[in-house]
Amino acid sequence: MFGWLPLWFEGMPFSFAYQPALHYAVAWTSSIFHLSPAAAYHAVTAFAYSLGPVAVFFLLRRLSGGRTGFSFAGAMLYSLFSPSLLLVPAIARDAAGVFHAQRLHALASYGEGPNVTGLTLVPLALLLVDRWFHSRSRGAFLAAAVAIASVLITSWPSSVALALALICYTASTDVTAFAKSALRMALVSAAAYALACPFVLPSVMWTTFANANAMGASPVRNAKYYWSCALLAVAMIAARAALSRADRAIRFSALWSLLLAWIALGAAYFDISVLPQSVRFHLALEMALIVLVTLIAPRVLRTPALQRGAALALIAFCCFQFLQYRSYARDIIRRVPVAGSIEFRTASWLAANMPAARVFAPGSISFWMNAFTDNPQIIGCCDQSLINPQTRIAGYILFAGQGDEAEDAAISLLWLKAFGASAVIAGGPNSREAYKPYAHPRKFENRLRILWASGDDKIYQVPWRGDPFVRVVRPADVVRHAPVNGIDLEEIRRFVTALDDPSLPVASAMWASPERGVLRASLTPDEVLSVPINWHRGWSAQANGRPVPVSADGLGFLLISPGCSGECEVQLTWSPGKEVPIAIAVSVLTAALLTLLGINKPRVAVDR
Repeated sequence: MFGWLPLWFEGMPFSFAYQPALHYAVAWTSSIFHLSPAAAYHAVTAFAYSLGPVAVFFLLRRLSGGRTGFSFAGAMLYSLFSPSLLLVPAIARDAAGVFHAQRLHALASYGEGPNVTGLTLVPLALLLVDRWFHSRSRGAFLAAAVAIASVLITSWPSSVALALALICYTASTDVTAFAKSALRMALVSAAAYALACPFVLPSVMWTTFANANAMGASPVRNAKYYWSCALLAVAMIAARAALSRADRAIRFSALWSLLLAWIALGAAYFDISVLPQSVRFHLALEMALIVLVTLIAPRVLRTPALQRGAALALIAFCCFQFLQYRSYARDIIRRVPVAGSIEFRTASWLAANMPAARVFAPGSISFWMNAFTDNPQIIGCCDQSLINPQTRIAGYILFAGQGDEAEDAAISLLWLKAFGASAVIAGGPNSREAYKPYAHPRKFENRLRILWASGDDKIYQVPWRGDPFVRVVRPADVVRHAPVNGIDLEEIRRFVTALDDPSLPVASAMWASPERGVLRASLTPDEVLSVPINWHRGWSAQANGRPVPVSADGLGFLLISPGCSGECEVQLTWSPGKEVPIAIAVSVLTAALLTLLGINKPRVAVDR
């Protein structure tokens, strides 16, 4: 959890990859029940998916004051109906119909395991927050803080959905008690983050926020964006005022629904992203809408006759939807002959023939590669994890290209060598890779040696005269300034030329672990070592037993100045620094304090 992850984007602290709760659950399930990691993942996410409506049931029962029948109806509706398919035609087309299972579609087709799992925990967190607000016991405070923390360590979109819900819950408070409610919410949220912070470090949150706002479907802060935010604020204030006499639970669910609808539907219909990847919040919107409808239902269905009629209609609809969902599930959940897939075959060849070599791979091959091999990649999964913006530039230019095929190939080779790649995977028009992102898919043909081929998919060798993971260069050849785009090549071209200079010595690298390596070369005092691993403040080096400077070059990679004359051994080490132990201490102390305060404390009843 607190080591170095070398597999994606030239390396990063492992904690930057993603929140770990689901992955720990999968690992424990795999170990306890002797399942493969894939089978364990399927079991855990299926369990979380199935518990979603159960969690919604308990939240509804709490918010409705114990109306079990209506709560069960709402949970069934959440289980067997996806309102977003009616609200957003594009989502309905993607799911192939308005009566299909969108939560299941997101889970099975888009790998939304963390988000679906997090959304299962959101109703439980809201239930326990409501319980604490109305009991004020210290035990209830501890339970609410733990529940919020469980969402924080599971999924980013679910964490944002919960944060929006807590804001709306606070806003639904009576005006006279708003200040106290806001303070209580701030206290329980701070306690929750203190518990979760070793797994959601401040540096991770900041990096993820910065990257999310630089990815596709991120907010474009133009006049339309600011008008949307202003109108949203006005709508929320107006809705709160209009619902001032409504039950607090209805006020809360209405405000939460309005906020999520503005975010998700504004992006879907008007292309205004208030938050990064706004459309992804349609799953949270489904929950909020069904909670709202369920809480309003008793006020509409006031007579037994109306309630019986609604119950019969719901039963008939659920029977219809059960058949629809079962058919849809059988259609999208199928056994896949993994061994014959291009993703598995390329990864298996690399694992057998080029273990530990860095690779540039496209689309679905890149996405699945590290499920089958430990080869590091120039890119990889989930670019909210990026700690080096140059990786985004490299990925873009390698796919999008520049100029004609020959120019594109030459530029691509410069970036591949600068980033320490030993191989590149590319396919022609008939490639079995899903996305086909190359502008010039055949640009490496007759220019690089083919190592392996299957139909129109090929692995090409990037030529090297030494170890790609440690390069000896002169200080004058180092990339000093960060390229502003993929064709800002003056310093990169000089640097790559130096990599092929036979007058410079060849170095070697031996890695005991991703955090510890030994670099060896025969150097002169004016020669430096370039290591294509992302610089991070946790890296340190010793040359022949003495500390030496480690800095970042213009590409964001490690630059070591050993100052050696003759044989040189550099011990390269990474540690997470002070942030991790401080976060662990904060979490342990918070847990101990809350546990001590929560033991045997009397409950204080508060009117709803």
